[in-house]
Amino acid sequence: MAYFLILVFIFSSITCGLHHRQVGKLAIWLFHHKKHLWTKHGCPGTHFFKGEPNNGLITRFSALRSLYQTIKTPDFRKRLRAPEAREFFRKFDLYGRLSTCSLIIFVITVFILTATS
Repeated sequence: MAYFLILVFIFSSITCGLHHRQVGKLAIWLFHHKKHLWTKHGCPGTHFFKGEPNNGLITRFSALRSLYQTIKTPDFRKRLRAPEAREFFRKFDLYGRLSTCSLIIFVITVFILTATS
């Protein structure tokens, strides 16, 4: 049972990382294809994608956090009708659901282990 708990925790961590990676990929795609939306959101970036040389680390990540919150709104999704953007949204939703489900399974497993010991 403990191995299962470790595996669920690792799976949850991986899916959470992939969930946030999709936001970074969308920021790169916006930089290359929709520059006006990218600058409107404060030039989001990651460790590997700076966008502009004068865009500092805190500025990039606060803009990325803002983009992460905006992705969830239907209005933002309607503005981006490109198939590539739809693919980012689909993967973003998929990894978010997988991460949430694995965290729920992790918590249930912890409760089962503590109740049986």
